[in-house]
Amino acid sequence: MPTPFHSRALLTWALAAAVTLAGCASTREPDESLAGATPSNVAQGVLPALGELPVLMLPVQRAAVEPGLPWTLPGGAAGATRMADSVLNDVLVLRGAGSKWQFAEQARRTARRNPTYVADPDALAVNSLARLRPGDALLEPLASELRGLVALGDARHVLLPVELRAQPAEGDPPGTGRMVLLLAAVDARLSQLLWMGPIVGDPATAFNAAAVESVAAKLADLVVAR
Repeated sequence: MPTPFHSRALLTWALAAAVTLAGCASTREPDESLAGATPSNVAQGVLPALGELPVLMLPVQRAAVEPGLPWTLPGGAAGATRMADSVLNDVLVLRGAGSKWQFAEQARRTARRNPTYVADPDALAVNSLARLRPGDALLEPLASELRGLVALGDARHVLLPVELRAQPAEGDPPGTGRMVLLLAAVDARLSQLLWMGPIVGDPATAFNAAAVESVAAKLADLVVAR
């Protein structure tokens, strides 16, 4: 299992990076398979490009509730992540992203059938992402873990939900929170981070399927053309 890391600090960085990267230009060569989306693009560039390609959407790695928010994780952390995986899958498929995509359950089946060669997709070494910027090479063991997960399928690109966190937002009523999905887009064959940032849902009153559906819909808005 991955060791705990400072999720809140990583999320703070991602929120800032998502804004900063919008004005940055990359000196790296674009990946042709991303249809012109360079590694420094923000979500509005990278995610729509991935929507047209085979992609492996991996399981949510962590679920958490910000201290001070009176919510509980349904079924504990493991139950909450499994519920989130199911909702993300359903919403993205309904919105049209599923024809070339594989989701968490497919990744788990691949791992069960090939335990010697494929890492557990629910316990990836995501800690090292805190030290990376778009365009950087992934560090080990995450790089090898992701290469193994895509090696037996058609996808080279991965969406890795690093954490789903419920947190209060300034101006929302007491007891209200928003789901924040910290998401990384990766070229697994090149072992390159393409983008990482937060997807923020609408106000909610509990960590439940409806709250997760809100953030899943926001992700679908970025991936699938309306």
